[in-house]
Amino acid sequence: MLRFALAQLWSSRVATVLASLGLLTATVGFLLLTSTSRTTRAVVTGDLSRAWRAPYDILVRPLGARADLEERQGLLRPNFLSGVTGGITRDQLAAIRDVSGVQIAAPIALAGMVTWPSAVSINDLVPYVDDESSLQLFRLTLELRGEAGLSRYPAPPPDYLLVAPHGRIDLKESTESTEVRLSAASHSLDCYQVPVSPDEKVAVPCFGGDSAGVDNGFFRPSAVPADRPAIWARFNQPIVVAGIDPSAEAALVGLDSCLASGRYLTNSDGPMLAKRPNIPEEVSVIPMLVSNQSFLDEDLTLRVERSSADGLWNGASIAQLDDWREVARVTATADDAYRNFLPTLSSSNTTLIGSSLWTPSDVSYTTVGPDHLAAHSMQPNLALFASPRFSQGVDVPPEAHDDWFRSLTPHPQILAGEPPPIFGLAGQYDPTCLPGFDPLAGYRLETYAPAQVALANGEVLGPTRNMAGYVNSPPLALTTLETAEWLADPKRFEGRPGSAFISAVRIRVNGAEEPGPIAEARLARVSEDIATATGLDVDIVVGSSPRPIQVDLPDGKFGRPALTVSEGWSVKGVAVRFLEAVRIQDVVIFSLVLVAAGLLVAETAYLSVRQRRLQFGLLRALGWSRLRIAVLVELEMLLLGAAVGIVALLIGVGLTQTGVGAAPILAAIPLSVLIAGLGALGPAFAASRGPAVQTLRGNPITATGRFNSIGAFSINELLRNRRVEAGLGLLAVVMASVLLGSVLLVTTAFAGTLDTTLLGTYLSGRVQPFHLLITGLTFVVTIFAIAEIVMISYLERAPELATLRALGWPRRALAMFIVTQAFVLGLIGGLVGGGVVGVLGVGLGASPAALLGSAAAASLTATLLTTAASAGPLAYIYRAQPITTLRAE
Repeated sequence: MLRFALAQLWSSRVATVLASLGLLTATVGFLLLTSTSRTTRAVVTGDLSRAWRAPYDILVRPLGARADLEERQGLLRPNFLSGVTGGITRDQLAAIRDVSGVQIAAPIALAGMVTWPSAVSINDLVPYVDDESSLQLFRLTLELRGEAGLSRYPAPPPDYLLVAPHGRIDLKESTESTEVRLSAASHSLDCYQVPVSPDEKVAVPCFGGDSAGVDNGFFRPSAVPADRPAIWARFNQPIVVAGIDPSAEAALVGLDSCLASGRYLTNSDGPMLAKRPNIPEEVSVIPMLVSNQSFLDEDLTLRVERSSADGLWNGASIAQLDDWREVARVTATADDAYRNFLPTLSSSNTTLIGSSLWTPSDVSYTTVGPDHLAAHSMQPNLALFASPRFSQGVDVPPEAHDDWFRSLTPHPQILAGEPPPIFGLAGQYDPTCLPGFDPLAGYRLETYAPAQVALANGEVLGPTRNMAGYVNSPPLALTTLETAEWLADPKRFEGRPGSAFISAVRIRVNGAEEPGPIAEARLARVSEDIATATGLDVDIVVGSSPRPIQVDLPDGKFGRPALTVSEGWSVKGVAVRFLEAVRIQDVVIFSLVLVAAGLLVAETAYLSVRQRRLQFGLLRALGWSRLRIAVLVELEMLLLGAAVGIVALLIGVGLTQTGVGAAPILAAIPLSVLIAGLGALGPAFAASRGPAVQTLRGNPITATGRFNSIGAFSINELLRNRRVEAGLGLLAVVMASVLLGSVLLVTTAFAGTLDTTLLGTYLSGRVQPFHLLITGLTFVVTIFAIAEIVMISYLERAPELATLRALGWPRRALAMFIVTQAFVLGLIGGLVGGGVVGVLGVGLGASPAALLGSAAAASLTATLLTTAASAGPLAYIYRAQPITTLRAE
């Protein structure tokens, strides 16, 4: 039987070659897919591992802390601490730490904002001092620009410095105050009572050349030498104070290794009563670790003018001076002003926090469209700044007069004889040293960096001195949980949260260091256990990735136009979904390729069986059993599969130089034999069905009637006398169309679901070569499937077509006959295949664009390929001689 099977394959060598090419394409393609998929998965897993390494895995916030958009779309806003000044207790923190699998639980407790004195200075005015004048006044005007330079704020009241080049400063201290007098010749002036106008007097720093180095009692940045005249402009900044667990923070982000100066906080640090210079009673000193940069998005221009002020000796006011002349102009940043004060804070340790804390709320939004919000603004309420420290609104920054995006809640100190606390500087840290989330992941979930708000031109909006501005400042002054709880006492500061003073807890989970099912399961279990134990909002943030959200901001009062800015809101679980998408994609596509290959073999075998039905009838008449005929057909296809497998193995050996692994290559022969054997089972049993007499007699050809065109005749002949062949051809076209459309749908939906995030866009590009290979391979398999069916169908009808030629049909008429049938099959099959792809797209939840594009591409490609596949039969028609074909019959 083996020799007989080989002879039959050789006698039908055209069909054998077509089937072999189709099977070879499917087998080699599957090997390439397997190898490329393994390489792609390794690349993707490596990239995900990079994005997976984040400071923390889980974020726990008070119940209800999620914004509406977060809840609806599985997002996490970049400024997730905004408006959350409490809500978690120490007991809940302890419950979190007791959950199995929690490696680190690092709490952060936002105490609120305080005002931080800072200054911008010109450290040496000697070049600008007029020695000819016994008294002169320097005036410093500060021009402010913020929000990427778009807002120009009103100048705050100017700062002054009185200089008597040949004068001296006399200090007279008492138990109640210190009097500073500036004297020159027979004149003297009380520096705390300098008249600005006939009705107003202010304190002005003084400098006497003959008494250089005498402390005149005024704030002086440490960079300013005491023996040189200098001028500085106050630039008070809002500073966010937050409590941390020093040990947990060191373990989580390595904060202790990012010290710029001083020492790190310890868990035993807390408020302590102490005596400080210039403060009569003991005050509470709270330990602070402060950032060495402020992140404020403001630029300053200092304009220094000088006036001869001799008239002030005689009681004139500053307003009466009219000989002002600009002598210097310098530029600086808000960070310069911030850093100017840090050494002073370090050396004096006497800076008051103030008698109030302020807490801003979160921003409210209106949804404009997909990934598009509009931020709500409100009129400023400057009355909220009314406190002993902000008497008469003197120190309200001009930026606070702009529109607000957050409501502001003051928490004035309930004094009861207790003086305001002061900073006790422990050290400074560098926030840029701290490890953050990878840019592919939710890198704006960092605790110590502001949310990144980008303009259309790529510039970035940062926070300003407006506490209620759109971009809020990160914590810059860190203290301990004990201190944060002290500041949260409602008996000390009005409206504070009391025992529920912790704002968020960041968690690292044991055994979740690398992405994969094990890490996913552990993260899910720990999250569920935390939610059950505490009732808090729990989010898995590891594996997140930013998605651009457009936010409309109304125009500001100081020049900023209406803007649409972009923020990276983090999409939770992108990495997990990407791995799952890769796994599902591999399964779907490999299944499609294997099914397509099996159907291709099955159709080839079935058409071959139909072409040989007279032969099988004769064998039945000679005594062959049905089983023996079925075994013959199956044996032929197994031999074909083995031969194709050997060729695929040889091709695979050559492909090892391109990185194809050895394991897929060794599977070439078994895979090819398996596909061929399974595909031939149906045709093998179909070959043995029916009585031998009926098989030898064949099916009668019914009358076709008269037709006005060859096209109508060809369609009628296809539907009446070639229904089986037409059905098989239609099935092949539908199969090829569905295969191509499904692959396009899977790859398009794969990218479209994830590429809205930064990580998804990056990884989609990494997977793109795999998608190109899949599409190309699918296209080749589709071509072979259609061409093979059309060609074998022609070979079966070759005697009939030769008869038509002998009866006088021209080659052109036969060509029209073949092309029309191929076009009809392609059109109907393409439409059916496109419909199946559309149904699959709906089931997969693909976007309308991906669904329609894949279905249309599948339909159009199937129609064109089927029509083009008629080129093979046309070549036979134009080359073959009718007498030769009929003689063979």
